[in-house]
Amino acid sequence: MMKLIMKVISRSMNMKYTLLIMFCLISFKGLNGQNVKLPKNYCENEYATAIKDLNSHSKDTIYVKYKEELSYLKFEIINTTDDTLFLFNSYFEKEYYSSRHLHRIDSTKSSYKISFEPFIPYLFTVAADRIKFTLKDIILSNQNRYDFIVMPPASFFEISFHYDDLFQNIDKEDNLIYDFDTSQMNICCEIGFKYLNVCQLKKKYKLFFEFALYNNIDLLCDQSAYYLNEADFNHQAKDYKIVSIPVEIHNYNHPLF
Repeated sequence: MMKLIMKVISRSMNMKYTLLIMFCLISFKGLNGQNVKLPKNYCENEYATAIKDLNSHSKDTIYVKYKEELSYLKFEIINTTDDTLFLFNSYFEKEYYSSRHLHRIDSTKSSYKISFEPFIPYLFTVAADRIKFTLKDIILSNQNRYDFIVMPPASFFEISFHYDDLFQNIDKEDNLIYDFDTSQMNICCEIGFKYLNVCQLKKKYKLFFEFALYNNIDLLCDQSAYYLNEADFNHQAKDYKIVSIPVEIHNYNHPLF
């Protein structure tokens, strides 16, 4: 019966509202006639490492530092504020590092950004059963879910990016996007990306890495909020701040740096 209902609904409504109706049907009444309770929190949320000696760090701030090794860059995101922050980490898989949607060019500022901020229209509270790593992976519907590193006061998170992972698409077509106004992103609207190739660019660019941090994520880890509290969910999804750091690379020969 459920399959028949969904087939009829799907013919007349878009996918989002199809999923909303399915969510309501399952939430309020199970297929066997029993009430079904969905788990509230879908985020796995790894915890950052506690800082042992605060005297060696900048006070009351959130900042990033890096070190270049022979074949990779090692970053530390550091929280010395009194607040618990949440580092967005849904794209911290090495298969994503070279995604053209993370690599952005701003010609007016001569900047090349590798940005790990969220692509809000393409994130969900539960990921698809099968993850596909392609050039379009990050912008596939429901391909990725919200996930975070919990950063309590006096904590840090360390992550390394190998050059071969970051730049493995350097010879492929449409391997970059032009930077865009991310404040215009919403959960209901797709983004019109403009693509280009590394080989099209002749001048040198300054490299930056960007990371996104939230103060509050309660709605982003709640599947019911995505469907039943769309306005507040959308507002919280957009309510993050970016920490950015300029990076100089000496151990990798990239034509743009």
